[in-house]
Amino acid sequence: MTDLVAHRRSAPPKSIVDVLRDNAERDPDARAFGFLTYPGGAEDGTVGWLTTAELHGRARAIAAAVGEHAAHGDRVLVLLPPGLDFLAGLAGALYAGGVAVACPPPVAGPRDPRTERAVQI
Repeated sequence: MTDLVAHRRSAPPKSIVDVLRDNAERDPDARAFGFLTYPGGAEDGTVGWLTTAELHGRARAIAAAVGEHAAHGDRVLVLLPPGLDFLAGLAGALYAGGVAVACPPPVAGPRDPRTERAVQI
């Protein structure tokens, strides 16, 4: 469950980036996303949370790094496992104006065939 909503504004949001930015400005302490993990087994599930301000801040930092290597409209490969880091990476790619391409991280080392294929697409 998320507290993210598209609030009424004078103009409708143009993108998910607008919604994320508006939510961070409007209610920085609101929970944007939660991710449930089971580090010690099914009985030990814990939820990590990301507030709208935290997501916005992380996305901006990632966007700055992406912007040093990619132009607006370029594909940005997001190689992160499921979780809050993945969400921040995805948002960062979008904040940078990139086309986010989600791909699971390599499992067979740096030359994982799945990753190689994703890079070629």
